[in-house]
Amino acid sequence: MKKTLKKIISSEGLQKSAFLVGVSLLATSIAAIALVIFSRLLGPEKFGEFSVGVAIIFILLKLTDLGSTQALLRFVPTKKTQEEKGTFFFQLAFWRGKLALGVIFIAIVIGIISLKLGYSIRPEILFGAILLTLIMVAYEHLYFFLLSMGLIAQAALMNGAQAITKLLAVLVLTLIQLSTSMSSFVLYSLAPLLGVVSGIIYLPKWLIKPTQNNSKLSPAVTQFISHSAAGVIAMGIIENISVVQLRGMMTAYDTGIFGGVSKISLFIVLGGSYLSQVLFPRVTQYTQPKTQQKYLIKALLFIGLIGVCFLAYWPFNQFVLKLTLGSDYLPGTQSLLILMAAALVYTATIPITALFYAGDKYWYFSLSGILQIIIVIFGNLIAVPRWGLLGAAGVILLARGVVLILTGVLVIHDVFLYNNTLKGVS
Repeated sequence: MKKTLKKIISSEGLQKSAFLVGVSLLATSIAAIALVIFSRLLGPEKFGEFSVGVAIIFILLKLTDLGSTQALLRFVPTKKTQEEKGTFFFQLAFWRGKLALGVIFIAIVIGIISLKLGYSIRPEILFGAILLTLIMVAYEHLYFFLLSMGLIAQAALMNGAQAITKLLAVLVLTLIQLSTSMSSFVLYSLAPLLGVVSGIIYLPKWLIKPTQNNSKLSPAVTQFISHSAAGVIAMGIIENISVVQLRGMMTAYDTGIFGGVSKISLFIVLGGSYLSQVLFPRVTQYTQPKTQQKYLIKALLFIGLIGVCFLAYWPFNQFVLKLTLGSDYLPGTQSLLILMAAALVYTATIPITALFYAGDKYWYFSLSGILQIIIVIFGNLIAVPRWGLLGAAGVILLARGVVLILTGVLVIHDVFLYNNTLKGVS
C-alpha cells in the first residue's frame, strides 16, 4: 500500500497537475476575492449589469476559439522540433485572429439590432464587452501555448498577474469611491492585459515567425477543430448564456443574484479546467490499451471522490454564500447548491474526457457540445419562466449530467469492452 501510494505521489503527471491546479486556484481565489468585493460594492442590481458584460465577453471568447486552444494542447506536444512547434503557434494565431475579427464584427451588428429591439442592457457595457474580448483572445492563445510546451510555472505566473491586477483594481475603486457598474466592468476586463504582457515575455526565445508558405493548418488540425468547436462553444454558453437570457426574461436584480452565485460555482469549474490543461496534453500520449485501462480506473475513483466532496459541501452551502457575497444574495441559496453540483459534475467528467485526446473519435466533442447547447438554450426558455433562478441552475446541472453519463458509457465501452478502439492519432 505504501509503495503504491509513493508511486502515485512520485508521478510526474500528478505533480504537474497538482502544481498547476494549486497555483491556478490560488490565482482564481485572488480573482474571486476581487469579484466578491465587486458584488458587495455594486449590490445585486448593478452587479447584474456587470455580470451581463462579463458573460458577453466569455461567450464571444468561445466563439473566437472554436477549438484552437484545445488544438494547441493536442498537437504541440506531438511536434518533434522547435521549428514545427513555432510554426504551429503562428499558424493557429493567424487563423484565430481572422476568426476573432469576424466574430467581433458580427457581434457589433447583432448588438445594434438587439438594442433597437429593446434588449435591456447599457450600450457602453455591450460594445465595451465586444471590443474587450480581443484582449482575452490574445491572453488565451499565449496561455495555452505555454501549457502545451510544458511551461507550467510560466503559465501559472501569467494567470496570477491578471488575478492580482483584478484585486488591485477593485481596491483602488473602493478607495476612490468610484465603483460604478461601468468602471468596475472596464477595469475587471482590462486586467488580462498584464497577463498578455507577461505571456509574451515568457515565450521561448527560439520562437520564430514562419514563412507565408506555412500559413495553412493541416487537415488533421482542421478536422480536430471542426469537431471540438461545438464543445468549446457549449462551455462558453453553459457558463454565461443563462445570465444573458435571464436579463431578457427577468429583472436586473434576479440577474445579479444568479450572476453572483454562478461566479462562486465558477471557482470549481475553473479548477476542473486547470486540471484539463495538464491532463489533456499528457493523456494524448496514452495510446496503449493497458495504459488507458489503468488511467480509466484512476479516473473512476476520482469521480467517486467528487461525489464525497459534494456531500461534504452541502451543509455549508448557505454559510459559503453569506461569507462571500453577503446576505443580499441569500435568495440564490438553492440555486448555488444546484450550480455547485453542476460544477462538480463538470470536474468529474474531465479525466474521462481526456481519453478522447488519445483517440481519433473527434465526433465525441461535437456530440457532447451540441447536446449541451440544445439543453441549455431551450431548457432555459422552458424552465426560467416557470421556476426562475432554480430553473436556470437546474438546466445547467441537467446538461452536465447528460455529458458525464454519455462520456462514461463511451469510454468504458471502448477501453474495457472493446480493448482500446481509441486509437492514437499522429
